[in-house]
Amino acid sequence: MCVTAACAKMFPPHGTFMISAFRDSTTLRYGASRHQVVTVRAPARGVDERDGTVVVLHGGSWRWPYGRAVMRLVVEDLRQHGWWIADVEYRRLGRFGGGGGFPETFDDVVDAIGTVEAHRSARTVVVGHSAGGHLALATAPRVSNVVDLAGVVAVAAPTDIRRIVETGQQDAIALTVGAPEDERWSLTSPMHMLPLGTPVALVHSRDDATVPARRSEQYADAAAAAGDRVQLRLVEGDTHRDAIKPSSATWSAARSAVSEFLG
Repeated sequence: MCVTAACAKMFPPHGTFMISAFRDSTTLRYGASRHQVVTVRAPARGVDERDGTVVVLHGGSWRWPYGRAVMRLVVEDLRQHGWWIADVEYRRLGRFGGGGGFPETFDDVVDAIGTVEAHRSARTVVVGHSAGGHLALATAPRVSNVVDLAGVVAVAAPTDIRRIVETGQQDAIALTVGAPEDERWSLTSPMHMLPLGTPVALVHSRDDATVPARRSEQYADAAAAAGDRVQLRLVEGDTHRDAIKPSSATWSAARSAVSEFLG
C-alpha cells in the first residue's frame, strides 16, 4: 500500500509488489530503488506462532554501507520466538545509498510498513536500533495511520536530532538538511515531535559510548510530561553494538518489550 505521494506515483494504490517468494519469506518492493525492499519472514519452523508482526529497522548513521544485514541475528531471534518479521531496507546517505535524506529515508519507512500491511494485516510493533530507533520514533505518528501500531521499541536511539546537528555531526546534518527550515525539527527529531501518541519502550545500556543512555532518559522524561505512554529500560555492561546480539541484556530487554506490546 503506497502511503506517500512519491510511492503512489510509482505504483497503483493498494498494490503488493513481489520480488520473490519462498516457503518462509516473501520479498516485496515498495519503490523503484534497489534499496526500497522489505522481506516478510514467517516464524521459525516448529515454533508456536505468536500474534502480530515485528517491523525491524537497522541503524548505521542512516548511511550506506550499513544495511539490514546487521540485524540478521536479532531477526532470527525474533523468528525463533514465534513472530512474523518485516525486515526493512531503506534509502540511505552516501554515494551508493540510493539518495537517502529528507524526506526520502523517512518516506521509505512509512511506505515499507504500508506495503507490509497490504501483504499481511496484523498488529504491529516497530523495533529499531540506533538510527533505526530514531526512524521508528520519527515516523510513528505517520505509521499509526497505516497499521494497528501496538508500540515502538527504540534501542540505543538518538532522540534529539537538533542537539546532534548542533554538535556538527555530518550524517545528522545531511539527513535533515532537506527539511523546511521552519519545520526541520518537528519533522525529523523525535524530541521535538512530542507527543507521539504511540506507546514507546526505550532500551539502552548505561555503558553505550556511541549514543549515551542519557538521550533515552531525557526523551522518556519529556515524553511522559507530554502525556505519552513511555517506559525506560536501562541495562548495564553492553556496548552500542552489543545491543543487536541476541545474547545481550539490551536485546533481551527489547524482546521483552515486544512481547508486552503484542501481548
